[in-house]
Amino acid sequence: MSALALMSLYVLYAPKSQGNGDEMKVASIVEQLKTVKRKRDFYQGWIDVKPGDSLSQNDEIYTHGQSSAKINFINGPEISLFENSLLRIKTVNKTNTFSLDKGNLIAKLNKDSPNLDIELGGKKYSFKSDNANIQIEQGSGENKFLLLDGKARLKDQEILPNQVVIQDLKTGNIKVKTIPFIPESPVHNLRRYFVKDTSVEFSWKSVVDDSPATLTIAKDANFKRIFYSEEITANQKTLTLSEAGTYFWRLTGKDQVSGPIKTFTLIEEMPVVVNARESILYKGPKLTDKAFISWPKNNVANFLLRLESPDKKTEEIKLSKSNYEFTPSEVGTYQVSVRVDSPERPLALWSSPLSLSVMEAHPVSITAITPPLLEKVNYNDQQTSQVLSWTGPSSVRYKVRLIKDDIVQEFETEQTSLPINLKDKGEYSWEVQGETLSGVTSNKIAGKIVIKSPLRLAQMPSEGAVIELEKPDQLVSFKWDKVEASALYQFELSDDPAFKKIIVAKDVETNNASTSLANTGRYFWRVKVKKGENVEYSSPVSVEIKPSPPLSRPEITPSLKIKLKYLEESSSFNIFDLFIGRAHAEGPVAVAEWDLPANSRAKSYIVEIYKDSDLQTLITRIETEVPHVIWKNATPGVFYWRVSYVDFWGRKTEFSRVSTLEAEVNPELLKPEPVEIQLLLPKHRAAIMPEEEDSALLSWEAIPETKTYQISISSDLEFTQILLSKKVNATDFKINCKMFDNREGEYYWKVEAQENASKRRMLQIGCAPKKVEPPVVIEEKTPVVEIKTEVVPVTKKENEHYLRLTFKPHKLSYENKANQYSAEVSGTVLNSWSVLYQKPIGMKYFQLISPTFSFSRGKVFKEITFMDMDLNLKMIRKSDGLSWGPMIAFAKKTIYVESNLKIADEGFSSPLAGVFVRTKLGAIDLNAEAGFGKLLFLHADAMVKIKSHYGAGVFVDNVSFTKEENKHSFMSFGLMFNYTFDFLDIE
Repeated sequence: MSALALMSLYVLYAPKSQGNGDEMKVASIVEQLKTVKRKRDFYQGWIDVKPGDSLSQNDEIYTHGQSSAKINFINGPEISLFENSLLRIKTVNKTNTFSLDKGNLIAKLNKDSPNLDIELGGKKYSFKSDNANIQIEQGSGENKFLLLDGKARLKDQEILPNQVVIQDLKTGNIKVKTIPFIPESPVHNLRRYFVKDTSVEFSWKSVVDDSPATLTIAKDANFKRIFYSEEITANQKTLTLSEAGTYFWRLTGKDQVSGPIKTFTLIEEMPVVVNARESILYKGPKLTDKAFISWPKNNVANFLLRLESPDKKTEEIKLSKSNYEFTPSEVGTYQVSVRVDSPERPLALWSSPLSLSVMEAHPVSITAITPPLLEKVNYNDQQTSQVLSWTGPSSVRYKVRLIKDDIVQEFETEQTSLPINLKDKGEYSWEVQGETLSGVTSNKIAGKIVIKSPLRLAQMPSEGAVIELEKPDQLVSFKWDKVEASALYQFELSDDPAFKKIIVAKDVETNNASTSLANTGRYFWRVKVKKGENVEYSSPVSVEIKPSPPLSRPEITPSLKIKLKYLEESSSFNIFDLFIGRAHAEGPVAVAEWDLPANSRAKSYIVEIYKDSDLQTLITRIETEVPHVIWKNATPGVFYWRVSYVDFWGRKTEFSRVSTLEAEVNPELLKPEPVEIQLLLPKHRAAIMPEEEDSALLSWEAIPETKTYQISISSDLEFTQILLSKKVNATDFKINCKMFDNREGEYYWKVEAQENASKRRMLQIGCAPKKVEPPVVIEEKTPVVEIKTEVVPVTKKENEHYLRLTFKPHKLSYENKANQYSAEVSGTVLNSWSVLYQKPIGMKYFQLISPTFSFSRGKVFKEITFMDMDLNLKMIRKSDGLSWGPMIAFAKKTIYVESNLKIADEGFSSPLAGVFVRTKLGAIDLNAEAGFGKLLFLHADAMVKIKSHYGAGVFVDNVSFTKEENKHSFMSFGLMFNYTFDFLDIE
């Protein structure tokens, strides 16, 4: 069904299937103007027709706008179709029947075809005449039948010459009227060619009286697009027209009776477009290229060609075809022009001159691709093929000569390569020379091919040998018979028997060579024996390289009993330790180690240790390159383990049988776990000693078997400024304000005993001057051990471990100075922030580390949004109230440049290295920074602490750099408002 549907669609719509139909021919197209379409019966597609095409019964003919057609019927009238007309040929016997579905026509009847049956809008009209021209016009309200020549009969109604029969389509009434004017010129269907404009004379003859006529000219047959309309008393009118196309004109009398529609076509002369197959021609010693010129025929019968030779001689040639071929006789430039040669077109234009350049044929050069000397070995006494190849132009015939022992073979080819078959041992000489069709010869290329027989040598490994390697990079040895009087050998290894790709080539003086192979597979090797300038080849030998057999699985003892060792874990610095303290102190690590069954072919050993005998819970997997395993962080108990080998090819063996591993603790190496000392009173952040005469008792829990404790008090959390450090033989210690020089503030205390230590607690001490009040007697319930202490003056120290968030509204000024333009930005930036983090570190030269991230975001020029940022890291060294150190940073700035006469934004970034310095001036913190890279960065700020966590200040920044000869500079000046979050590594 699908095939039938496809075939049906092809028949309905395929234009090429609508043949000329000469076997059913009833008429043919005689003349046509522009596009005329035809559709066959049972077809849905329309195709273009041309003069000479046949028409058949039930064909439809359609003329587009500004087109027309003339049709001659074999047994019928001559029909002239106006534009936008649709005519169907219904039946054709002795009586001709047509259906004019749209438009107008003129029918010419004669004694051989006296009858015309035509349907208009479903009504049939029958005409009969021996010699008449009838013009049929369809209208929306009436149909007109105009008798232009002779007499005719419409059914019983006789029509006289120059009469029009008008039928009202609503009532059917028929009126016969006389045509008042007979058109004379221009004649119907006149075609006239013009250049720029032309004068058209309209003339007519009055039939009734000398009443004025209305001349109407339109661009369509329905007279909807009227070009000219005027009442004229004389019988002629001359108009100048400059627009090409088909015109329709008619004459109307005072009683509104119109005469026949006449048409004429104006065609603007256009030069012929001339083309040449080749615009450059070559003149050679034997042959000169022919020039072939062509142009569109466009239904023109004759042309005139003008040929101007290089010596300026001109020749005009009359042609009845639309092409011309000639052979140039001399070198130079020929000019060719063509125009239409017709009496009807005296103003026909010459085409633009077409230039043809005739040159002496170029010399031809060819280059050899085949090496000038090629040596080949014929290993099996069969014919061997060799391709001679070279580079050269196409369309050249190449002659190849092959010479051996004075015997010459000659070949010809138009390709730039030629395969030749060679068998016999010896030296072949070859040469190639090209020759063009015009007789120009190329240079000659030549070379030699030497065919040799192989040298018979015993070679090891021999043909078909299989070599097993334990390692991919293992050396393979090759050996061959020694050749007497040989000065040098060349060993060659390839992966193809033709040795097109040499993998290894070694010059050796001995009869052996060794090499490693990266891949397994089949290889071919041979030896070149060099005796002076003579070179001989051994026969190629194929060997197969493959890995040695896989290892067997290991055999281990069924059970193993070992004692744990404790090793001190080496400390390593981690960058994260700068920001996050370690959760525990480093100490000894428990280790279990034992030997594995060694295997010299094993590259590594894989050990798996499980918690259960079913091997469901894997504790660890260890891979080692030596037959010894070290299990770190081992624990006492019974475990299950197994081992596997990995060879040098990456192949893993099956795991060994499972063995029992019993790990025991060595009592001599046991070390007690540190115990945290629990602090009792006062509580964390407790406020004590409000007055200078007060004292307080610090107490903690006792640790078994411990008598002496070390108590320490510091003004900072890191205990770098220790005020008091004493050993006591009790679990409490009494303090008073004198120990703190009667200064209020926040202090920290802790207790240590050997490996044991407490957490750190903070005390808020008042120590205000004593008020005059009655004395208060405080009864001590807990016995206190009095210890004499040396009181050191205390200086209040700020916390150095904190995070600071800063809001930085500021005034921004930017300037870009270039050779031809400049851009400036000035405004207020409110969305500007920075985050600073600082932490003490235990390094030798630096006490603190401080990273800072800053960013600003805003909009300039009302449409460009910018975001600037920088990230820096400072290493801080403190000395005598001064903090300083190195700084590394990364800065990103938004710059503004001219692009397409507009200001556009670009990003510019640079790493920086620099220094900074901090100090105090009374209550003011001062900071200055300088960074250097692809840009220069300067910064300074001053800040005052308002409350314990709040601060405010001012800052100024300056950034400058040069990019592509443009000087950019930034200046920021603004305020700082910050809040500080303290980090206290205590309870």
